[in-house]
Amino acid sequence: MSDDYFYTGYEQYYAEEKSKTAKKTRILKILMGILISVLLVEALLYTVVFPCLKPVEYSFVGLKNLSPDSLLRYVNAWEQTSWMKFDTASFSARLAGNSAIESISVEKKFPNIILVNVEEREPVAYSLVNIGGRTQPVLIDRRGNIFSVENFAVNESVPLISGLDIERFNDGYKLSTDIHELLDQIRFLRKDYPKFLAALSEIHVVPTEFGSYELILYPIHSHIPVLSDRNLGDETMEAVMVMVDVFEKTYSDVTEIDTRYGSYSYRFGGAAL
Repeated sequence: MSDDYFYTGYEQYYAEEKSKTAKKTRILKILMGILISVLLVEALLYTVVFPCLKPVEYSFVGLKNLSPDSLLRYVNAWEQTSWMKFDTASFSARLAGNSAIESISVEKKFPNIILVNVEEREPVAYSLVNIGGRTQPVLIDRRGNIFSVENFAVNESVPLISGLDIERFNDGYKLSTDIHELLDQIRFLRKDYPKFLAALSEIHVVPTEFGSYELILYPIHSHIPVLSDRNLGDETMEAVMVMVDVFEKTYSDVTEIDTRYGSYSYRFGGAAL
């Protein structure tokens, strides 16, 4: 009987100890799980949540003439907006309203970066308009969009075009498609023959009675204006420059050169020859 009692007591003691050990192990696992969860939550907060709640930082790509500050002022983006609350669609729409921008894309980069890809309009020419009683320059791109000259460097390869029909100018005004051919020709000359444009002080557009237009070219180093049709190719410009140079040296009283309709004539002392 005593031996049976001894073994029975030992087994009961062993089972109780085992149960206590399992209970301690379970409690330890629970504590470790809680600790790991707290560490994971803390890591998540510091590496994901908190950075996303910081004010956004803007990174602009593609800017040549415009500045990040001027664009942020344009959309009034100085308020402290967090990355999580930032609305890319609204920001893009507001910034696209800037007439100096041709296209734009905005994307959010973790943790708090706003990446703004900007394609600026390329000025092909400039013109003069009356704004509030003052004559001011405005730029024109290849599609006839007019935009502000502010922040854009205008060099001698960007010619002055006068005579354009700009009745009610506002930022973002667009010229009629009739003038696109001229703008394309100027763009071509700017790229391949900039010296021809640098030799002109002004290109004056003269509407015709048939709904088209002709041009009057004003050389920068000559008093002789040149009448031209709407073809402003490199061959035409080369011929014009040669003729102006010849007449300047040989006939000082020539008042006008006419290169329209495939022929060349000039006005000499008030008479056309």
